[in-house]
Parts: sequence; C-alpha cells; structure tokens
Amino acid sequence: MSTLAAIDSMTQTPSGPQRPRRRTARWVVICLLIALLTQQVVMSLAARQSASNIELHRLDQAAFWLNLWEISSWRSAELCLHKARLQRLQGQSDAARSKLELAKKYGAAEADLRTEEILMLAQGGQLSRVEQHLKSLLIEQRVGLQSVCEAYINGFLLNYRFGDAAGLLDVWEKDFPEAAQPKFVRGLIEEQLGNSAIAMESFQAALKLDPTRHDIRLRLAIALTRQHNYKQAVEYFKEIESRYAVSEEYLLHYATCLSEMGDQKAALPVLDRLLAQHPQHREANLLKARYHFANREYSEAKALLEKRLRQTERDYDYRYLMGLVLRAEGHTAEAAEHMAFVEKADAAMAKVRLAMDQTRDKPRRADTRFEIGSQLLELGFRNDGASWLRSVLEVDPAHLGSHQALEKYYREEGLDSLAQRHQLAIQRIEAQSL
Repeated sequence: MSTLAAIDSMTQTPSGPQRPRRRTARWVVICLLIALLTQQVVMSLAARQSASNIELHRLDQAAFWLNLWEISSWRSAELCLHKARLQRLQGQSDAARSKLELAKKYGAAEADLRTEEILMLAQGGQLSRVEQHLKSLLIEQRVGLQSVCEAYINGFLLNYRFGDAAGLLDVWEKDFPEAAQPKFVRGLIEEQLGNSAIAMESFQAALKLDPTRHDIRLRLAIALTRQHNYKQAVEYFKEIESRYAVSEEYLLHYATCLSEMGDQKAALPVLDRLLAQHPQHREANLLKARYHFANREYSEAKALLEKRLRQTERDYDYRYLMGLVLRAEGHTAEAAEHMAFVEKADAAMAKVRLAMDQTRDKPRRADTRFEIGSQLLELGFRNDGASWLRSVLEVDPAHLGSHQALEKYYREEGLDSLAQRHQLAIQRIEAQSL
C-alpha cells in the first residue's frame, strides 16, 4: 500500500459530509512527515559538516553547524561529543568536560568518551597519565589521526619536549600533505621560539592550503610585521578587521604595523580601542607615548611613561624614551639619569651576549641560559628574557627557577592561563623534592 493510500485509510470515516475533515487530517499527517524528514536531513547534514570542519580546524564553521544541529533536534550523545571536541580545540577545557558528562548521560560509547578524555589530558600537558594511550591511538588509527597528533604535540610543547614535538610534526605533515593545520602548528612553534621568518613561511603555506582560515591570516600578519613587511601585513589585518575587532593580540600588532609604516594617525584609534579594554597594557602605552613624542606632545608622553615607571624602574624601553622626552624639554640632568640606566643596561647586554656565545658552544647548559633570561628580564627586555627562560626548560624541564620566573612574568603580563601552567609545574617539582 502506498503512503498516501495508507493516509487515506487512516483518515476515512463512514459518512460523506466528513470529507473536508479527512482532507485536513491527511494534510496534517503529510506536513508532519515532511517536518520529520526535514529534521532528519538537517541533523545528518549538520553532523557531517561539524565533524568535517572540526577535522579541518575550521572552528567557526564547526560551531555554526553544531548550533544548527542543536536547534533542529534534541540533545544526543553524538551531539555532545562533537561539542566537547570543539570546545577542547578552542581551549575551553571546563566546558568540554561538562559536555562529556552529558554525552555519558545520553549513552555515549565508553571508548569514545575515553578517547576524548585522553586527548583532553594530552592537550593540557598531562602526558605522564596518557602517553601510552596516545601511542596506542596512533597505532590503532581508529580515531582522527590529526586530532591525536595535535593533542600529543601540544602536550609535548607544554612539557618543553620540543624535539619530540618536531619529530611527530614531521610525521603529521608527511602523512597529511594537503592539511593546513600541521603547517599552522609548525608556524606557532617557530613563532614561540622566536624564528619569525620560518613562522611566516609556515603560515603562508598553511593559508595556501586553506584560504578560509582567518586565524592563519592573523598569525601571518603578525609574522609579516615582525619581518618588517608592513605593507603586506596591513592588507591581511584589514581583511580580518571585522572578525578580530576586539582581540587584544590583533589590536596590538595592527597598531604596531601602522606605527612602523609611519601612519601614526591610523594607529592611534586602534591603540585607543585596546587601551579602553586594557588600560595598563605595556606595549600599547609605549606605542602611544612614542606617538605623542613624535608629535612633540611631551607632557602627554611623559604622563604615560611615568605611570609605568612608578610600577617598575627597570624597563629599558620606557627609560630610554623618558630620557629622550626630558632631553627634548631641556631637562638635561633628569634625562642624563635615565640615559645612565640605558648605558648600564647596554653594558650588561654585552655580558649577556658573551653568555650567549658560551651557550652556542655548550647548548645544554641550563644555568647559563637561565642567567641570560634572568638578566634580560631584569633589564626590561621582557619578551627576550622570557624566550631564554623557555629555552632553559627545553634543556631541563624541571628547572625550578625558570618556572618561577616565567610564572611571575606571565602573571605580570596578564596571561593567567600560561602562568597557571608554570604554577602547576612548580607544585609538581616541589612535591617530588619532598
């Protein structure tokens, strides 16, 4: 019997005058069937698209399809697992764990839940608990290999095992030559190590493979700025302006790029947007002070510089600019005091460079690297100092002094999540020494 015939038989009544009612009932049933069929199609499409976009690391698109899936249906174990994976990749570990609990409640397979828990622990740097399981996942190949590689590499990086991270990354790139994410991850690693030229090349290769990824565009624009390729960088910044309009990182580097191009008037409103959100931002206030100095607005520049120097007298860039401002105002004695600090810092930097030469001869000496990093931080070269302290942990992951210095550095920079990682490392090291 056909579907329509079945519907007719369901809606038939003995009396002739009831025909309009039968017709109405028939159309109600048809509409319900169409709605149910549409719902199933949308759910199936959303499930496929969200899984595909998560695998390709197109997180914005994945979020769109997951929201559509959630709107078009009731909650399910599969939906909760997909949302947990997305939130893990977005760094929202607490939300991801909550979604895993819901997935378990709705009957998700134990193996799927365990796999996601392993990846979450790995991504959080807890390799000692899951490393053997990660190796099994790579061998068994029963889940997305790219997800396993990425979580494993992130765990290596958090444990300062850069050599292991590089080895697995080589395998990932070789096995997935058309994937953008391994090249993007390589760029992030090189950026963290201060190799901006290699990072730029990696981001360019990643963007070529996936031109839809605006997160890659942002990192490429930042790398181009660091390579002084301002004209090309500003084009990428403009392309993604609406998407990152309130991003601290975007605003800082876009303003830096515009300033270095000499377009101070365009840089100023970008800086003001950043300072409206983060009034104490060191780099933003320094850029704005330089703007005022360039425009001979010495009192405005001095107010910004004094505010920072009240917090810390040991900031090379601020002391140097303050010396220039005071000299321009004719306060030569006060300017000389700041320039004396700069000269002392330059002399200390000569000793640091000597230590750097020694490090090249004996690269595994953690204490020499720690001395360089500590000196640079003391002199106000904060980014360079932090980079050297991170390199200590590549040689000696349990170097307590470096963890303590980096924990303090990240707290002062407002990067609490990074500070927390070092705080946890300090706790582990101190517990092991008892």
